[in-house]
Amino acid sequence: MTKNRPFTCTTAAEQMLKPPVKMFGIPAMRKLAKEITTWKSRDCFEHLITYATTPPQLPSNYENSDGMRQIQAKVLVSLGKKYSINEWVDASRSFEKSAALIKELCRAAAEQDTTKCSKLMTRIAGIEEEAYNLLRTAS
Repeated sequence: MTKNRPFTCTTAAEQMLKPPVKMFGIPAMRKLAKEITTWKSRDCFEHLITYATTPPQLPSNYENSDGMRQIQAKVLVSLGKKYSINEWVDASRSFEKSAALIKELCRAAAEQDTTKCSKLMTRIAGIEEEAYNLLRTAS
């Protein structure tokens, strides 16, 4: 730990970028983006929507369907400003973008639009990869 910084995000970022098991983190998001095009069951799409919603439920609207990225963004911007860590503030903006795209993903999943879901998931993975790279370099 460095002085004036209560913790670093390096380890968490590394876990998302290079998880010990490929069914987690950014690699899992990229894999899901490919696999989602083969989904046929409505249950799969509903599970995706439920997993992205807080609390986990099949929502009537997608206001809370952001994969908790808005919370992540708020914490990062608050701590980034408090401790003058610009990378955290920048990463928070990426998670805000990701949150909006996750809501779009849920809408596309409700329509079972596999192509749109795949494209959105790929965009989300790219944005979050950038965010985690920022967090990794902020140590």
